[in-house]
Amino acid sequence: MADASPSQALSPCCRVGYTVRCLHMREIRKGETVALDSALLEPKMLGSWVKIVRLTLKWSQDALAEASGLTVRTVQRVEAGERASLTTRRCLARGLGYENPDMFDDPAFAATVIQFYATVNVDQIKTEEDRHPDHLKLAVSPLETGVAVASLISACDAWVFHCDEDAPANAQSEAAGLFDLLQDYGDIWSDLTHSNRVDSQADFAPSLEALRLLGMRVYQATRAARLFGKDWVDPTPISTTVGYVTIVPIERDLSHILVPKRNGA
Repeated sequence: MADASPSQALSPCCRVGYTVRCLHMREIRKGETVALDSALLEPKMLGSWVKIVRLTLKWSQDALAEASGLTVRTVQRVEAGERASLTTRRCLARGLGYENPDMFDDPAFAATVIQFYATVNVDQIKTEEDRHPDHLKLAVSPLETGVAVASLISACDAWVFHCDEDAPANAQSEAAGLFDLLQDYGDIWSDLTHSNRVDSQADFAPSLEALRLLGMRVYQATRAARLFGKDWVDPTPISTTVGYVTIVPIERDLSHILVPKRNGA
C-alpha cells in the first residue's frame, strides 16, 4: 500500500500549517505570475487565508500591518472578508513573505487554496455528522435585509436562536435585541396588515447593520417539523415551520448547521 502524502496524513487543522509552508515553497520555486485587475480568490477566502498565514507566523494584526505597510484597520477589513484592492493584495503578499507580490492573483496559487478549503470543509462536515448522528444537517443562508427578515417571519411558527459564545459582549447584546424583535413580531405577525408588515422591515435594518459593524454575520434556515408531547392528551403531532437564526463572527462562512432530528415537547 502506498504511503499517504504528508497533507493526507494530517488532520484538517494540522494541514493548515503544512499547506501554508508548501505554498510558500512553491511560490519561491515558481516565481513567475501575471498580475490581474480582479482577485481570483473570493474576499472571504482571501481574508481567511491571510489570517491563517498570519497566525502560522505567530503575528498579531499590528505586526502584519507594519510588515505590509498597511493600517491595522485595513488588515482587519481584509480578514473580515471585505474586498481588497490590487495594491492591498500586493502589500499583504510582501508582508507575509511571498517573494512574488502578485501571489494572491496567481491562478495556480488560487486553485490550490480553493482546493485546500474544499477538502477541509468536507472533512469538517463528515466529522460533525459522525459526532452527532442524531442531528440533521440544515443549509443556511445570510440574513441581510429587512425584506428577508419579514419573509422569514411570514414562514415560521417557532424559533431557535443562537449567537456564537465567543462573540464580544456588545455583539451578544445586539444579537439579543434582534432575537427579541423577531420573537415579538412573530407573536403578532398574523394580526398585522400588509402595510404594517412592509413598515416593519425598517425596524430590523439597524440591528443587522450594527451586527455587521461589530464583525458578525446573521444566518437563517427553516425546517418543516412535526411537534408532539409525551404527556399530550391528543397525541396527534402538530405541523409547524421552525426558523433558525444564528449569529457568528463574519470570518466564519457557514454553509449549514446541525439540528436535532427528533422534535418533541
